[in-house]
Amino acid sequence: MGHKTCKIDENKEKLGGKIMLKAIRKRLNKKGFTLVELIVVIAVLGILATVAVPRLGGITSDAKKAADDANIKMIQNAVELYHAENGELPDDETKMSALVAKYLSNGVPETQENSGYKFFMDSDGKVDIKVSTTSDETEVK
Repeated sequence: MGHKTCKIDENKEKLGGKIMLKAIRKRLNKKGFTLVELIVVIAVLGILATVAVPRLGGITSDAKKAADDANIKMIQNAVELYHAENGELPDDETKMSALVAKYLSNGVPETQENSGYKFFMDSDGKVDIKVSTTSDETEVK
């Protein structure tokens, strides 16, 4: 009895193997994607693009703001060093030029926010970015 069961199991394995080979061959002969598969992929890519693109716009403006903030801190540090060494703030163009030459080796950086904006220092030595200056401010250039 045990001998017949073994023979039946062998036949099942052979039959299962043949069916599997047929399925693999059939799949290998099938080339390309169906129209439905292509439409689904394009739809998914479109959804991903609509979600991702608006977020990238916010990233660049955040990066520009961060660059301007870093530049303000750099210029502010230069003003504080100038004040510590000279006992006064650079309140005119000649002193500001000396500050830039000594502490800002690459010169005054450009603002990122808008081409019309520039770095200014108020009478208290605080640096900020503005479009124009008032009478008590000195442009950092």
